[in-house]
Order: sequence, then structure tokens, then C-alpha cells
Amino acid sequence: MLYFLRMTEKELKNPKLYEYLKNYTQKAIRIIRENITENEVPIERRIKWFHQKGNDYVRDIEINKLWFLSIHKHKDKIQALTEYKDLKNLLDKSFVSIGRLDTMVGTSFSSNRIRKEDVIDFILYRLIIKKDRLIFDSRIFNTYYKQLENELYCDFIYQERITILQGFNSNKKKIVLTDGIEIIELKPEDIVDLLNRDIHLGRESLNYLHIIQLYAIKVNYKMDKLFGGQKSEKQINQFEKYSFEKIDLPIINLLKLMKTGKLIPLITLYRNNTISATSYSWKQLNQPNIVFKSTYFLDKKEVAKFKKLFNSVKNENVIERRFLNIALNRFGQAVERKSTEDKIIDFSICAEALFLNDLGNIQGELKYRLSLRASYFISNSAAERINIFRTMKDFYNIRSQIVHGTNNKIKLPKKEDDTYYKLEEFCQLIENYLRRALLKAIEIANTPNRSEFFVDWNKYVLQI
Repeated sequence: MLYFLRMTEKELKNPKLYEYLKNYTQKAIRIIRENITENEVPIERRIKWFHQKGNDYVRDIEINKLWFLSIHKHKDKIQALTEYKDLKNLLDKSFVSIGRLDTMVGTSFSSNRIRKEDVIDFILYRLIIKKDRLIFDSRIFNTYYKQLENELYCDFIYQERITILQGFNSNKKKIVLTDGIEIIELKPEDIVDLLNRDIHLGRESLNYLHIIQLYAIKVNYKMDKLFGGQKSEKQINQFEKYSFEKIDLPIINLLKLMKTGKLIPLITLYRNNTISATSYSWKQLNQPNIVFKSTYFLDKKEVAKFKKLFNSVKNENVIERRFLNIALNRFGQAVERKSTEDKIIDFSICAEALFLNDLGNIQGELKYRLSLRASYFISNSAAERINIFRTMKDFYNIRSQIVHGTNNKIKLPKKEDDTYYKLEEFCQLIENYLRRALLKAIEIANTPNRSEFFVDWNKYVLQI
């Protein structure tokens, strides 16, 4: 947002700070300009990534004039300005005296010592960085001043986390799930920023990179601003509430649950850009796969369906049922596994959590119970129930063979055409059945007044 050449007092929290800082910045730029010619400014050449067109990115040389070195060279003249001294006095009275400056400022996880000098030169550095000519631009100054003033007076630090998803695509550029949580299409400038931080998003070829459309889960939340190196138990709990495991991972698992398709979480980024707690870190979750193109697509109708599913899982009736959350997590892990044997094991844990959650220490007839319950729960068709019952019994046998180390002798069932299933095909059949079961379980769990296990299996199977 751009502001007019002069901001009105109604727009300002501290009009005197605005005037002092504007006059100081103008005079500091004038001192630099009068004492050094453009030809004397050191030049920096850096190899950086640039967006070319479409999904294509190239690496080339960027040339910048290092005007900021002139600030250090003429530091004595700049700090001798009356406006500089007035600013220091004003900041002492307005912020240092109440412990908001010249102290550690941040959160329980990241903080910096913010000095008066950092505030005084905050806008000056931003006005001259990467500029060919040294000029004072009032509109740019006003934009940065508004950011600075908001940060000085705000009692919160705003955090942002982005989890990049490879394979995801949609005809909607932004999918808002709830306040502060959305799935967004990354813009070229976002991708350039990531590449220039040495974050790998694909395989380079002669300084060229083609990146398939990238979406990401974006989570924004705020944390109380702490002063003087404080720690806050409340803030630690607050951070846990917004963690990757609590938000991003369940969303990824729900996407996998809703439909089939290749979907890989690549990187999780944590960032904020404030004078009090500037930080940028990331964790590589998976290496980018350059072979497959987008195979997971949500159209507008499916987006609406997914938002409904997301809200259903946030219902307390789902959250409180631990077995249902175990089933959801194991289903998500299974879909991501590369090994089919590992998929089978995770799917078996998912199935047991879903269909055997009421047995406690009872260990008898597990295969029969699981198969019978799954067949009645998943389908209302008598013919399909018979197929599901038989399939789940075979599934339990195969799972036992894998767990007990006899997977080299796995006996696979026959298909309707009298040919034998391949293990991958059989695993996909189980995935489809469990997908149907989990979606139905979430719907039932959202029904009011359900019992702890949400299904009375004796009544359900016996139809009484």
C-alpha cells in the first residue's frame, strides 16, 4: 500500500517521531550524496536466480551499488545532525524508558537486542539498498514508516510458516480453510526468494530451472512480544498449538484421504520479518521429484468438499477420539510410503484403530472381527460386503506374513478375472476401502450424542 507524500496525524501514532525520522533520513541521504560520487560507490556482483517467464527460472549476475557502505564512511557527519540527537532523545522518552528498546525483544524462541540506532536507520538502509541512484522517495518512506511504527507499538510478533506441496494443483489460487490457515499458489517472486536462499525446488541444468506449479500450506499466527529476555510458558503452549504436527500434517493427511493422487510435502519454512525478531529457517521434508507432474488436482467443487472435511475433523467429537486420529495419521503415512510392504503395515494399524478400538486387551478372532466389521461398515450392498470381508481377511493374512518376515512367500488372492493380484494392486484396493471407511467415520463422529467408540459394533453388524 502506498501513502501520500505526507501522512496525516490521524494515520500516525507518533507524529513527532514521523517528522524527526523523515527530516533525519532526508539529511542523511543529502550528506552521502554530497560527499561521494556515484562512480566512487563500490559495486557488488552476485549470481542470483530470476524469473524468466511462465515456470522458467534462470541464474544470472545481479549488479548492485553498495550505498550502505557510505553510511559507515560518513557516520560521524550523519550522527552529528541535530535530527539524529533529537531522535535519540525522543526514543529514550517514548520507548527505552518503558523497556521496549535497548533490550532483548522477541518471543520465547527468537529474540534480538533492538537498539535506538536500529530504529533510526531502519528506513534509511531500505531506501538506499539495491538502488542505482540515491534519492529520497516520500511514498516509499511512508510505507516503511508505517511498518516501523506498527512494530514499535504492537504487542505481538506475527509468525508465518509455509509448507510447500509438490504435486498439488487447483483452479483456485487461494483456498482459505480458516482464519490464518490457507493453501496458496506460490508467486514467481516467492519462488525466486526461495531459490536465492539455496532451497532446492528441482534439478538445475546449466543455470536453468523449470518448476512445475507450486502450492503451499500457509499458516499465520501471532505471539506475545516479550521484553528483556523473558520466557513464557503460555507462549510455549501457544507455539505447540500452531505447530506443523498440529496443523500442516493433518491437512496433508486429509488431502491424501479425500482422493488419490501424488502429493509430496517438500519443505517447511518458518519466517518473520520484523526489527524485533527477524528469522528465517527451514526444514527439508522430502527431496523434490523431477519425474512426475501434478497428479493431485482439486476443482472448485472438490475445494468446497475439502473445506467441509477440514471443518469436520476440527470438531471436538473427532479430536477427542484418539483412535480416529491414529487411523487418520497412519493412513496419511501409508499413502506417502515408497515401500508397498510398509504401506500394508501402516494400513493395518489404521484398520485396527478404526475397527478394533473397543477391544482393549481382548485378542481373540481379530482377523474375523476386523473383516466382518469393515464389510458392514463400508458398504450396504450384500454382494460387496462379501467381497470386502474376503479381501480384509486376505489383507490381515498378508500383513501377518510381512510382519513375521515371510514376505518372500506372500500368497495374494485372485481377482474376478481369475488372475492373481500384484501386491501393489492389492494395496491400492485396501487404500480405497479404508478411504471410504475413514470418510464415513468422520461423518458419524460429527453426529451429536455418539458413544465413545461412535459405533456399537454388535448392533451394527447384527442390525438390531
